[in-house]
Amino acid sequence: MSKHLLHAPINSDLETLRARLRAVGRQAGLGARRVDDLVIAVHEAVLHVLDKGAVRGSVHAWQDHHSLTVQVIDEHGLPREESIPEQPSWSDAHNARLWVMRQACDELSIDLRPGLTLVQLRLSLTDNHE
Repeated sequence: MSKHLLHAPINSDLETLRARLRAVGRQAGLGARRVDDLVIAVHEAVLHVLDKGAVRGSVHAWQDHHSLTVQVIDEHGLPREESIPEQPSWSDAHNARLWVMRQACDELSIDLRPGLTLVQLRLSLTDNHE
């Protein structure tokens, strides 16, 4: 059974979102480094939504016995998972963000649906990488 930990709209108040994500990570039992990974990965996904001028999106987090999962919903769409480069071109912020998200979490999936995109980031609770 999963436990819902966060529902937050995407807006320009990134400081508050980062603080809430830190609290969620600690509540889920992540160590300090993994909390930082969580905050960085979600921050990059949210920045991509904001950079496109989208104002209709949200962040949701839940945990089960094995992982903490965060879903970033963008109603204007994000790129396909296969567009994530092995090594980013740092002059291309879009691809660099995707690469950072993949490096910071244990699992990244991007699900394109009509009218929205779901980016799902998962961090293991059993292997804390401390």
